[in-house]
Amino acid sequence: MSSFPSHQKSLQWRPVYPNPEIGVGSSLRVLPEIFFSGKENVSEFLDSIDSNASYFEISTNLVCAYLKGHLIRRAKDWFEVIGSSYVTGTAIDFAQLKQALTNSFLVVRNRSELEAEFYSSHQVRSQVPSDFVYKLLKLQKILNFEMTEENLLSHIIMRLSPQGRGIRVKLGEDLVGGNIEKLFEEARRNTKINQDKWAKYYNKRRREVDVKVKDLVLGQTHPMSSASKRIVSKFKPKFEGPYEGMKVEHNIVNIWKGGKLITVNVNQVRIYHPRERDEGVVETDGLDGEGSRVEQVETEGSKGLAREESSKEI
Repeated sequence: MSSFPSHQKSLQWRPVYPNPEIGVGSSLRVLPEIFFSGKENVSEFLDSIDSNASYFEISTNLVCAYLKGHLIRRAKDWFEVIGSSYVTGTAIDFAQLKQALTNSFLVVRNRSELEAEFYSSHQVRSQVPSDFVYKLLKLQKILNFEMTEENLLSHIIMRLSPQGRGIRVKLGEDLVGGNIEKLFEEARRNTKINQDKWAKYYNKRRREVDVKVKDLVLGQTHPMSSASKRIVSKFKPKFEGPYEGMKVEHNIVNIWKGGKLITVNVNQVRIYHPRERDEGVVETDGLDGEGSRVEQVETEGSKGLAREESSKEI
């Protein structure tokens, strides 16, 4: 078997009128031009040819083989079209020629499998990144996909493992590591644009953090998600405390509860006001040994009222 014919005309079948010099009957019809590009499936292409299209002009160098019957049925046509580059020997029928062409055009024969591999393969843990990249580049070249360098790089990068995305790949004579960074930068820029575009829809119901360190807060006893609150609306949130806020960062509050530092979301606490008697508030000793801050406030308030009453009586 020889290599793939370099001349494109060797892949083109141009039926012509019969040549009376080689004894072909003059009553045979002329078929439309049929072109084999080398990208189709060989077996399907040959099967699509009319089985009656058997007699066409053959070149002078095949007259002897034709007269001796070495080329039979459709094989005599395809031998001159593309088969002469792959088949040697004497007598050959169409089935043998078809098999020889199919074996020679492995890429065409397995095109669907190669396309599936090109689009579905991902780098595995045991695979060297450069080997994986080379495989995809080879598949792209074999399948002759019309892809820009940018699209090809993007296709490869998305299929590399996170560890392999830092490699620099040599494509032809150009080092495309800089292009990879360019693609990442463009992706970051597009992401930032989309984030800015949709920012106005983010966290519409988010509460502003107004809790400060050492503030007394009430903690929600049984935190529920917003979805749960909508579904089970009859369950009102219950709060207990007060607890002292030890640390506030973004929307996270650390409170001192039961001798431990507890981390809660700002939506699960609210500022405690000493004179307030809210429904669902359970007062607990949240200051560990120092007495409840509620008790301290109430005691000081009652003492002040007692002094005022005694002064009036006097």
